[in-house]
Amino acid sequence: MKLGKSVLVAFFLFLILWNAGGAYATAVERGENETVEEFVMRFAPPDSKIVHKIIQTSNWISNHSAIIVFYEHPDTRFNKNQSSDGEQLVTGMLFVQNSSQQYNKYLIGDYEIEGVTAEINSVFFEKVGKAHEKDLFVMVSWTTRNNAVYSTYIYQPPAMDSKTDKLVYLEDLSKQFFSMELGPDQRAVYTTASEIRAALKKMDK
Repeated sequence: MKLGKSVLVAFFLFLILWNAGGAYATAVERGENETVEEFVMRFAPPDSKIVHKIIQTSNWISNHSAIIVFYEHPDTRFNKNQSSDGEQLVTGMLFVQNSSQQYNKYLIGDYEIEGVTAEINSVFFEKVGKAHEKDLFVMVSWTTRNNAVYSTYIYQPPAMDSKTDKLVYLEDLSKQFFSMELGPDQRAVYTTASEIRAALKKMDK
């Protein structure tokens, strides 16, 4: 059976649009006797080291264990020969278990170099408004001799069947928790998880 030209064109347009929606999370295997550190380091960017304690939880994504890790590494996105000396990019990754030894791998986000390397201050989960699921909160700071900048990045939990390999960043909500410390006379408003949680409670009223 021959397909008409218009049918073929429509079919290929469908494939293009369908694939444009994003990439599925990569499924990766964990070795039977592999420690969590050995597992996550297999997927680390080159010349990485782990910053912040690795988080393992079964209380965030329903019925699935999750691993959250942050790597500090040279920023080679624009220069493949970037040195490991000097300030570094920080990248967050999420691994969600979908079977006994298999995990879905997601990019959480990159935390840029803003004169200095970003520091991961706190990672926690909290409901926003009347949401049924908790979002992921990543508190990041950049500190110089006299000043400090604090940003909180908020992400939705991934759906296991969603067509994405990156968490959804809630930009508008996250921007509400940006604050700066400019010397001893101006203290940053949001520097701890408890301060963020208190602000969320006020927003719910």
